[in-house]
Amino acid sequence: MLDDMVGFAAICRTTDVPNGGNRAFTVSGQDVLVVNLSHEFHVVRNQCTHLDFPLTGSRVIGCEIICRAHGAKFNLRTGKASGPAIESLQVFDTLVSDGVIRAKLAAKPPMTSARPWCRTANEE
Repeated sequence: MLDDMVGFAAICRTTDVPNGGNRAFTVSGQDVLVVNLSHEFHVVRNQCTHLDFPLTGSRVIGCEIICRAHGAKFNLRTGKASGPAIESLQVFDTLVSDGVIRAKLAAKPPMTSARPWCRTANEE
C-alpha cells in the first residue's frame, strides 16, 4: 500500500471534513478543496474556472458543486463544467488510508486565467 502513496500529499484527516461538507486547505502552495460525499472524498482545485472565485462553502448537490458566486456547476468526479463556466475544474487523484486524505497534486499550480478587467501598469 505504501507504494500506492508515492506522489500523494497528505491534505487532512477524514474527520476534518463533515459528511456533505467541504473545506479548503493550502498544500505545497496550492489551494485545494476537500469535499465529503457520504464518506467518498474528492479533492479539487479551490477555484471556479469562471471568474476565479473560491469554491469554499459552495453547495453540493449529488456529485456536483455549485459556485456560490455565479452558479457554475462542476462534476466532482470528472471536473466537467456547466454554465456559465466552460473550462473544467481541476480534479486530483485521491487516496484515503488510515483516516488520512491524500491527493496527487500537480507539480506546479496551474496559471490562473487572465481577468479582462485587471491590467498592469504596462498595459494601460
